[in-house]
Amino acid sequence: MELIMIFMKKYISLFAFLSISVFSFSQVTIDYSSHAPVLGDFNSYLSVDFISPGESGKNIVWDFSGCNFTGKTTNSVQMKPDAGEKAMLLIEPTFVINENGNLFYHEVTEKTYSLTGFKNDDFLIVYEEPLKRMVYPFSYSSEITGTLKAVATNIKNSEVEINGNYKIQADAFGVLILPGNIKKNVLRVCQSSSTVQVSRCQEVIVDSYKYMWYSAEDRYPVVTAVITSQHFSNGDVKNFEETWINSKVLAVPETAEVMSPESEGSAELATFNVFPTPFNESSEINFMLTDDAVVSLSMHGVAGNKIKTILDETSLKAGQYNFNIKSAESALKPGMYFLKLSVNDKIYSKKIIKNQ
Repeated sequence: MELIMIFMKKYISLFAFLSISVFSFSQVTIDYSSHAPVLGDFNSYLSVDFISPGESGKNIVWDFSGCNFTGKTTNSVQMKPDAGEKAMLLIEPTFVINENGNLFYHEVTEKTYSLTGFKNDDFLIVYEEPLKRMVYPFSYSSEITGTLKAVATNIKNSEVEINGNYKIQADAFGVLILPGNIKKNVLRVCQSSSTVQVSRCQEVIVDSYKYMWYSAEDRYPVVTAVITSQHFSNGDVKNFEETWINSKVLAVPETAEVMSPESEGSAELATFNVFPTPFNESSEINFMLTDDAVVSLSMHGVAGNKIKTILDETSLKAGQYNFNIKSAESALKPGMYFLKLSVNDKIYSKKIIKNQ
């Protein structure tokens, strides 16, 4: 009986260990050295159908593995502000984040990361005080609160006064599951704000929630979800919901060797290009062989699954080759795909995006 009891205790302990280990939860801390923006960094965010941010708390599992890509992308690059940009703001920025032509000016120190202004073709927004977006370090239950005061000037030189309050809170941690069954331990940060925007014509109350999931190994958010509600003085209400995934964290077929822009022109066996991407109806694949070779060319999903074989172990002479991808023929849904080129067993990979 004693032996049976000892065995049962071991079995129960093992079962409990296995149950807990299905997901490995560990807390993430956002720090200056690991997560502050770096000059020259480039990120591409892929739009997916809106996914609810879910609940807050400890040891949460967010399953985004089945999300549908819309084909829209936002490209973000960290730039250095010029003298003219510094002069037009009350607080001198150290960074400009250019997101598809929308310029976000930031002041970055080893302790804080703050928004100081915004500019696009229609508006210039100047903040009277830095709008804090992060303090370092930042971990679960960390919180920032503050007031927001800014003036927006449009292309017609009419002004909009913006006043409100904001809160940034690390409200959850757990495991995030991405397409391709990629699992990441993450800390979720929620930026919320409520502002009143007053112009000569109308008053608008704007409530906004921005959820960002950070991992320890990725400097920039892995996933971002935004919920915005605008209440106009005439009674109209507009709601916006969107979710974006950082393309850097998505799966690449396991055997793929991703070519960087610097290496593409000097590839040993081949050069490989795709244009346009993103595309709507069709995209052109072009590769140049420097010598005779056995070539395979195929298209894969973000999880590595093969969608289409374009060339299958074909002997080709040195020279240039062109192929056309037609979305209708392959029944491609909007989203990101990978083109895999094998040249004498050396593998190259290209991301390609199908628009809506």
